[in-house]
Amino acid sequence: MITNKDIQDYVILRKAGIKKYLEKHPGIAAKKLLVIQVGDNPASNSYIKGKVKDFNEVGMGIEVAKIPDYNLTAAVLDIYGKFVTIASSKKYAGVILQLPVPFMNEETKRLIRHIPGEYDVDGLTGKSDFTPCTPKGVVDFLKYKKVDLAGKRAVVIGRSDLVGKPLAELLTDADMTVTLCHSKTNPADLCDAMDYSDFIFTCIDKIEYFNEGIGNANLVDIGLGKGEDGKLHGNYAKRVIDMALEKGKEDSSQVIISGIGGVGLLTRLALLENTIEAAENLYEEEI
Repeated sequence: MITNKDIQDYVILRKAGIKKYLEKHPGIAAKKLLVIQVGDNPASNSYIKGKVKDFNEVGMGIEVAKIPDYNLTAAVLDIYGKFVTIASSKKYAGVILQLPVPFMNEETKRLIRHIPGEYDVDGLTGKSDFTPCTPKGVVDFLKYKKVDLAGKRAVVIGRSDLVGKPLAELLTDADMTVTLCHSKTNPADLCDAMDYSDFIFTCIDKIEYFNEGIGNANLVDIGLGKGEDGKLHGNYAKRVIDMALEKGKEDSSQVIISGIGGVGLLTRLALLENTIEAAENLYEEEI
């Protein structure tokens, strides 16, 4: 059975390889990821802490630019300025606007669209040169573990531009037959898709939304949110995940992955890999 423990081992192995590579290529390692943070959101602080840890461990440059949330107009202008000037600097390989930010959703989208595509290592803009990190991380891991995807049926629940849509595309490229469901999908059709799928991928913004067992299906529970208890929860109820893990001991090929201690690590690894690719592109232009 493939679980979060396999992800943790895989990430350690990949990061060790990346560190050796960067030690041999100091010019690439010197290029930085610029992380722009607005305000002091606890979730943003946690996400950034993880990124800094990853980059420091492998010897890749990372810089955090904190913008005070004192004035929306001033903050927006400051961010626009950083996007405009980053391309003229030779020290940055990529830039991300750490979400969440204390702006209305449409303002956030306008900001994201101004990130230059060649520096958009998060894959947020729609014109990025890079695959969004969570779908990339998940599919790369499944391929690494030689999970049999070709010809299998998958349901992706959630159609965000950052996870659901690009995940469905990557799974289709892996020769899976993919059904993409969302908030407007007829509940009966959703149930049918889940019942007849070999793989279930959930990426919605509702915690513990699914309470039924998954049978013999493979599950990748991507969506995360904070509950009333202050703890992170996935799209599936914890008891369902626990039951699936217990039952899965009988099937060495079954995949049971949750966002907590699993998918998040793959997302961070993909960000690191995208940043290194961006640094390689920039370094090649200079020599």
